[in-house]
Amino acid sequence: MISTARPKTPVLVLILALLLGFGAIALSLAGEAKTPKETFRARVVNVGGNLPSGTGLMWMTVETWSTDQEREALLRGLQARGTEGLVDAMHKMDKGYVRFQETLRWKVNHAVSVDTPQGRKIRLLTERPILFVETAGSLRTQDYTVGVIEFTLPPDGKPGEGILIPAAKVTINEATKSIEIETPPGNTAPMQLTSVELYKKK
Repeated sequence: MISTARPKTPVLVLILALLLGFGAIALSLAGEAKTPKETFRARVVNVGGNLPSGTGLMWMTVETWSTDQEREALLRGLQARGTEGLVDAMHKMDKGYVRFQETLRWKVNHAVSVDTPQGRKIRLLTERPILFVETAGSLRTQDYTVGVIEFTLPPDGKPGEGILIPAAKVTINEATKSIEIETPPGNTAPMQLTSVELYKKK
């Protein structure tokens, strides 16, 4: 799980292997073809910041999972040019989509799923901010162009939980060999994902 602790500056720090995959385990699983497509439903809870507070439903559909080669391409782009390089590499990838109630879709560019003792962990990346509503006047996202979603589905079948970082700037800290995710000023807290489940139409 991505740490949600908030330092004085709006930066979340990740171990290098974790943003685009899940370490050594991901190397053996990322290239596997997983079918059929899967849709997950979650309740998004926002407690404030510069975005409207409240809750809403979100659907995340994964049509295909990312490969080792794609993960490596994203890392190369990130290492070369930071967020801009990452977004350029992601632009060529299409793994599914995210949508809220009565909204347009956001393309999912990177999707990883790994089974762990805590349950099935899933991480999704998008090449543009994931926002409930148009907030051009209240949230400057020109430099915060990546959306990050992570959630865990428990092995006992109960609903899962996770986080949504709607807009982020991503860089590599060469000194600590970690990936830093910076969120826009005034909106440093990730949104909470609750009641996450594999969605099946009735």
